[in-house]
Amino acid sequence: MDRNTTLHRGVVSSSFGIAALLLLGALSACTYRGQIDRPFTQKATWFSYLNGDDIRARCQPGSGFEYRLIYNGRYDEQIRSYEMVDDRAGGARLTSRVQEGIGIDVTRLSVTNPLKKNAWTKAERVLTPDERIQFENALEASGAGRATSEGLRLFSGEFYWLANICHDGVFVFNAWRYPSDRYDELKFPELLLAMDKTGVALNPPRSIPAAERIQANDSAPGPTGIQHYVQR
Repeated sequence: MDRNTTLHRGVVSSSFGIAALLLLGALSACTYRGQIDRPFTQKATWFSYLNGDDIRARCQPGSGFEYRLIYNGRYDEQIRSYEMVDDRAGGARLTSRVQEGIGIDVTRLSVTNPLKKNAWTKAERVLTPDERIQFENALEASGAGRATSEGLRLFSGEFYWLANICHDGVFVFNAWRYPSDRYDELKFPELLLAMDKTGVALNPPRSIPAAERIQANDSAPGPTGIQHYVQR
């Protein structure tokens, strides 16, 4: 990415219903330090993970690039995470994760392991230098270095992409909400999905009726026990 690109720092806020507060308590304020694959880590540190707190802490001159792209395909339906890190050989290591909610694939539910419904499908691969450069160009073309509109709120019951980007020691947070002109301009999702070896299809974005959106974003937590909104 261009060093001269203007980068903007974003903020993640969380919003819980009373039941979720009773369930998680002070854990909602925990800082993510790794192992998002563990269900209790996800519940305790999801907002920190969205905010890229760990990447922000590591993002120093000479630290190499690190990108985390998250797709919220309605939290209780599907979430996707893509983490790309510098391999110090010109390419990158890509970790793709997908988690699907109750009702999406009942064959993945387990009586002996009730936490399996929260399990991630995970795949890893190495990107060539050309693939990495192509992806970085797509990030730039998607406006990753341009400011998101102030006051933008992204609710768990909607569709959006988030980006946590560390490049040349500079951190940037950005977001794209569906439907919007900015979302329509996205270039990097197509590349990510082509690189994704999880075998899980994207839950495509769709318009959410106003009444359903209000109901999904009210004070009652969903099956996961978690609700959230991201606010710029």
